[in-house]
Amino acid sequence: MTLKPHSPHILLVIRHPVGGIRTYIKYIYTAQYFSSYRFTVITPESELPKKSESPGDWPPMAYRICKGTASAIIRETIKILRSEKVELIHAHGFTSGICSALPARLFSVPLIMTAHDVLLEKQFAGIRGKIKRYAVAWLFQMIDVIHAVSQDVSANIRYSIPELGGKNLVTITNGITISQYEQQSKINYQTEYGIDEACYKIGFLGRFMSQKGFRYLIDAVELLVLEYHLKGKFVVIALGSGGFIREEMELINSKGLHDCFLFLPPAENVAPYIRGMDVVAMPSLWEASGLVAMEALVSGIPLIASDCIGLREVIGGSPAFVTEPANARALAKTIMESMRDNRLEDFRQYQHIARERFDAASTSRQLKQLYEGML
Repeated sequence: MTLKPHSPHILLVIRHPVGGIRTYIKYIYTAQYFSSYRFTVITPESELPKKSESPGDWPPMAYRICKGTASAIIRETIKILRSEKVELIHAHGFTSGICSALPARLFSVPLIMTAHDVLLEKQFAGIRGKIKRYAVAWLFQMIDVIHAVSQDVSANIRYSIPELGGKNLVTITNGITISQYEQQSKINYQTEYGIDEACYKIGFLGRFMSQKGFRYLIDAVELLVLEYHLKGKFVVIALGSGGFIREEMELINSKGLHDCFLFLPPAENVAPYIRGMDVVAMPSLWEASGLVAMEALVSGIPLIASDCIGLREVIGGSPAFVTEPANARALAKTIMESMRDNRLEDFRQYQHIARERFDAASTSRQLKQLYEGML
C-alpha cells in the first residue's frame, strides 16, 4: 500500500477478530477510501498466524499481537499510545470498546466503537448484572462515537443503555463486497463431495455459536427424517468452524443423523459454495446484521431466515422464507416449503435490489466520512 505523506494513523482494537468482525474488516477496509490511512491492529495472538502477518482475507496492516485478556489489550493500547502518534482509535466490539475507553481518555485520543452485536437482558440480570450494566454505561459515555451496524443494533443500545440518550450513537449499516458475488463459478457438490445432484442442498455458514441456531437446525433435520421420512432427499452443508462445533457433531451422531450433514472448513471466498446450494438457512436467535443473508440474496440464492433482531432488518422486502426463531418444527416446515418451491426466479429478480442495498462501498464511504469528521 502506497501511503501519502502524513497519513493519519488509526489504531484498530479487535479483541475478537472472528465471525462478523473478521468479515467486516475484509469487506470494509479493502476499499480505496482508506488507502491514505495507516492502520495498526491490536489483536490476540491466537487469531493470527504469526506476528505482523496479515490473514489472507484481510487488507495489509501493521499488527501488534498480544494475549487475548482485557488487561493485555489495555496494556498494549497504552504502550502504543505512549510510543506512537495515533490520531484515532477504532475499537471493534463491545469488549474492545470497554478496553479502549480509559486509555483513549487518558491520552486524549478520539475513540469510535463499532457495535457488532446486541446487548441481551440476561447479561444484566441480578445484582451483579446491574453493577455490570452501570459500569458499561459509565465506560460507554467515555466513547466519542458508538457506531451501530444496523438500525436494530442502534435501537438495542438506546434501550439497554438509556443514559447515553443516543447523543453519541451513529448508524452505518453493514455491507459486503458485491464484486465477489458477481459471475462467480459454483462448487459442484456431486463432483467434489459425492452429493447426488438431485439431493436438496441446505447451506449453513458461520461459526457454531448458540446464537446462530444450529441446534434448532439439527432438531429440524431430525423432524424431516423421522416424521416426514425425507432421509436421503436433502443434506445440510455446514461451512464454518469454532464455537461448539464438536458438541454439535456429537449431537448429530447421537441422533443417527450423520448422513444428513456435510461439514466443510471455512473458506476465504464463500461465493462459489453459496452458488452451489439450493437454499441457505439462517435459523439465528439474534444478529447484529446478517451478512450471510446479504451474501445469499446478492448471489440470487434462496434464503430461509428467522425473524429475529438484526436479521429481520436485512430480509425486509426480500423474497426470503421467514421462520420463527428457536422453533425447530417451524423451521422444518419452512424447509419443506422451500423444497416444494424455492422461488428461485423471485430471488434472481431481487438480486439487483440486493446489490444496491448491501454494497459495502456505501458503508466504507460513510465510515471514511466519520473518520474525517473526527480527525
